[in-house]
Amino acid sequence: MQGGCPFAFSAATSGTTPADGAAVPEMPVCPMGFGSRKRSKTAQSALTCTRCDALFFDPVKTECQHYFCRACIQPCTDCLICGADIGTLTPEPKLEELVDLFMELCGDAPAFEAALAARTAAESKTGTPGEESGISASETGENGITMQEQPDVQRGSTHVSDKDDEARANYLLECALRSMAGGNMAAAAARFGRCRAALERSASAAGDAPWSEDASCRLGDICGSQGICEQRLGNFDAAEACFKNSITFLKKCPAPSAQVAHALAVSHNKLGDLHFLRSDLVQARCNYRDALDIRQRTFDVPSKGGENDADVTAVLSLITSMLKVADVEEALDSHEAASQCLTRAGDMLASVSGCIAPGSPEEAKHQTLLDFWLKSMAALEA
Repeated sequence: MQGGCPFAFSAATSGTTPADGAAVPEMPVCPMGFGSRKRSKTAQSALTCTRCDALFFDPVKTECQHYFCRACIQPCTDCLICGADIGTLTPEPKLEELVDLFMELCGDAPAFEAALAARTAAESKTGTPGEESGISASETGENGITMQEQPDVQRGSTHVSDKDDEARANYLLECALRSMAGGNMAAAAARFGRCRAALERSASAAGDAPWSEDASCRLGDICGSQGICEQRLGNFDAAEACFKNSITFLKKCPAPSAQVAHALAVSHNKLGDLHFLRSDLVQARCNYRDALDIRQRTFDVPSKGGENDADVTAVLSLITSMLKVADVEEALDSHEAASQCLTRAGDMLASVSGCIAPGSPEEAKHQTLLDFWLKSMAALEA
């Protein structure tokens, strides 16, 4: 197959003019970066997969000498850079080592370049061959590592000299979120796990001191995000462990605030969703009721009547929990319990409707909940 953009886009020509000085119409750019002249050749961009736009994870090389995350390229039949047939995928453990080193250094390009130069010098003295993967500091191209140019932006690093666990956790979180946004759930799950380990070490360094609300919430959120990734990968046991860890970390906060209570309720609901998906309805009911109890104790929103945006958000969260409980009770043939939850949820939906600003996110959520309530009521009355 002839090399070319698999989406039939032309190479980017934005910003160029012909000899006669006439402006050139801006051409569409391939979404995978084929033909792009603006692609940075910094350390970070060189270690970035063109498919998920995140640092490589389990990298492989195609027969046409391009590099991707395995999960990104395995479903494809043609190379996303040149359009050639994929053929055999060759694992690239040395490239993975470089990515790991880059993450350990918190994306600090100068420190990474220095470490790479030291490694190259050591190999030269001992006569050890260079990188067998064919990726070197002088190589250029879409997936080549180029260390010669000054990095444009290295977010998350600020060129820290002491890569402590807090700095490393911040950068790993950025990497995990980028992988998640790019659709590489395996990479995201692994990086959330490394972020969690770094934050645990940082929290443990405080000794017997109580955990701060911020530390509890961050670890709870990270475990929850890791659980979502594992669930999407079909790793239900790993997802369950993550959601349970999220609850454990959130409970470490000595004086739970509304923020911690909300995060706890979300984690219980995620655990309930997972059990519902696995047809463990009894356990799902326990998790959903735990979330409902937390929200009822913490927010006490019915008496407030949705006087402000915070109250409206709390009411909608409480309604969400009620509808989840009603749904699982109906699935367990507990019609009376389901009817009680639906009746209360309906009353709250009606009471809060006049307090929601048109076009707001709360209006969209209210409509979604109302549609679900109407559907549930119709099923209950059938």
